[in-house]
Amino acid sequence: MDAADGVLSAIQKLRKIVKAVRSSPQRCQTWAREIQVVQGSGRALDYRNMIDSFVLRNKDLRDFELSAAEWDSIKLVTSWLKSFRSATTEMSTTKVPMLSMVHAVFRGLQDDLKEILCNLPNSVSPNVKWGLTDAHWKLSDYYYKYDESPFYTWAARM
Repeated sequence: MDAADGVLSAIQKLRKIVKAVRSSPQRCQTWAREIQVVQGSGRALDYRNMIDSFVLRNKDLRDFELSAAEWDSIKLVTSWLKSFRSATTEMSTTKVPMLSMVHAVFRGLQDDLKEILCNLPNSVSPNVKWGLTDAHWKLSDYYYKYDESPFYTWAARM
């Protein structure tokens, strides 16, 4: 199984676990109790251990048990998504984002994607690489549109 299949498999399994928890009031209560126990103990939340434990205790969810490699895939995708979360948070901090800020956020995301692409292991599927490259190109298109816009020039002069 290549890395893209691992990422897809891991995310699909995790999604099915979440759906199973949400579909049953009893499972929701069990899940809530587990979270309270972890929070009440003063330890940092470790959702991986909680999810693994929950899946092992529910026979019908055992097909969705995540391997160490699948958890590594989830960790990798999560690190990529942090850049987008940061950009979204930054764009949401003001009621009216300034053009210069939008320009800087797009550029920052583009730089993050470039770094992610440069640091990808060779085992990563071409589909994952193409998806990340497409995202980089889309940001490049937006960046170019803003750069060519007379509004950006006018905003810079004010």
